Amino acid sequence: MRPYMKDSLVIISACQYTQVALMHLLSEEKYHIRIFFNVNTEVESVLNSSCGYLLVDISSLSHGEKVLLACILRLRKNLNKWLVCLTGKLDNFNYSPVSKLYNRYHHISYMLTVNNYQKELHQWLTRPLPNETGHFRPLTFRELEILKILMQGRSLSEASRYEQRSLKTLHTIAVQALMKLGIDTIREFKLLYTGCANHKLKKIQHRKNFSGRKLSF
Repeated sequence: MRPYMKDSLVIISACQYTQVALMHLLSEEKYHIRIFFNVNTEVESVLNSSCGYLLVDISSLSHGEKVLLACILRLRKNLNKWLVCLTGKLDNFNYSPVSKLYNRYHHISYMLTVNNYQKELHQWLTRPLPNETGHFRPLTFRELEILKILMQGRSLSEASRYEQRSLKTLHTIAVQALMKLGIDTIREFKLLYTGCANHKLKKIQHRKNFSGRKLSF
């Protein structure tokens, strides 16, 4: 007889209160739960080496972590391994530029009542793991490494000298990776992981709101 196997559940949240609240709603007897405060090399190792359910308190993460996690999840070997759910205060996130990297994943807002939140959470955990890539275009390991270089604030020219590879080759790899993410330019990618794209969007919305006002005397 096959021994009982716990489902793997990874939680990423920078908020300790959210972690405690989630642990009250989830059964450690049923799930092998691992909790991380941020997106780091250990998280990447876990996502690359196992499979299961990934619950992300997306509103607690920095802009860079949101972009990095989205890229890690797009890695070719991870696409069929993790069922992803985003939770947190999702209103601001849903209208942010980085949300387009997550638009295929399940969402649960914790602004719901506790009972409704717990019900939705457990319904999500009964869903089977994905067995196809869907509409995502997978990243290769090399493409992910180039994107990490950009997120570290290093230029492709600097990386070219360090890795002794041509700048043209690295640029080609970067452009291919960004196309798979639905991002047009390296500058746009930089705006996403630094959070500057959010400020740019707010300025555009402010100008639109201001231009639409009627002056009264």
